[in-house]
This record gives sequence, C-alpha cells and structure tokens, in this order.
Amino acid sequence: VTGVQTCALPISATTSTNVSVTVAVKVLTVSGITASNKVFDSSTVATLNTGSASLVGVVSGDTSSAISLVTSSASGTFANDVVGSGKTVTVSGLTLSGSKSTYYSLTQPTTTANITKATPTLSWTPATPMSPGTNISSSQLNATATFGSSTVPRSEEHTSELQSHLNLVCRLLLEKK
Repeated sequence: VTGVQTCALPISATTSTNVSVTVAVKVLTVSGITASNKVFDSSTVATLNTGSASLVGVVSGDTSSAISLVTSSASGTFANDVVGSGKTVTVSGLTLSGSKSTYYSLTQPTTTANITKATPTLSWTPATPMSPGTNISSSQLNATATFGSSTVPRSEEHTSELQSHLNLVCRLLLEKK
C-alpha cells in the first residue's frame, strides 16, 4: 500500500520547489497469538488465544493511542481437519486502530496447534432381539459413530469396523446375562 503526499522541500536557502513523494506504509507483524490444541471434530475452526498479542515493527515514539492491534474479530482456521501435530493455523480478522493506523499495514500471522484423535462413541439399536452367538449383518447395522461433536453416518467405509465393534459389544453384553 502506498500513498502520495505533496510537500515543499527547501532546495537552497533562497529557492523552494514542490516535490511529489511516495511514502510506503510500514508493514507490521503480530507476535504472541497462539491456537489451542483440539480433539478431532471434522471442522477446521481453531480457537485463538490473543491475550498476549502484540505488534512488531511499530516506529519508535508511536504510542498505543496512535497505533494499536484490534483482536475482537480474529479467527483461526486449520489448513485441514486431519489429525496431526504442529498443524498450521491461519489467523485472519486482525485490524489496526489509532490516529496513525493509516501509516501502517498488517500482515496476518500464522501459528500452529495439534488436532488429536477423538474417542468414538457408538450408539446402536438392534433391529431384532439378539441371542448368544448372533452376528450382525450389515443390513441390521443401525449404528451411529460420534467423534467429538461430529456424527459419522453409516457408510460402506465404516460398516465393517462398526460391525466388528458391535459384535464385540453384543458378546460382552450377552455374557453378562
């Protein structure tokens, strides 16, 4: 971002000339923003911690009333929703305020955080009464797996794993009868 400002510069003790000067704004960065680790929930939303955020590169002498960082609209986004460590989180929505904010531009930062595996919760309603030794067919599989706050619908990809877990649960329940 650049701006044009016209000013008079003295060329000699007796002569002055108007000169057009292009002044580039000072680019600032932000330090101190972190993202919280989270359990997989199939979203890319990241929770930001902005309490220690500060501007880097402010010209000496510019006070916080002249230039300050506004974090109230900040949001964080993981690059994807895949489980992993040290995942990049892109920060957006940071702005500048103050009497000299137009003299600066702001580079939105990135940070990192982890997405950990969710512990699945399996709910199942049998279509018919079960007896010892009964295996569940995929047509009887009436299950929903929940990971964090996300429900994973039944699909061929999940059917065999869910069926295996349900068979084990049924055997354990029937052994207790």
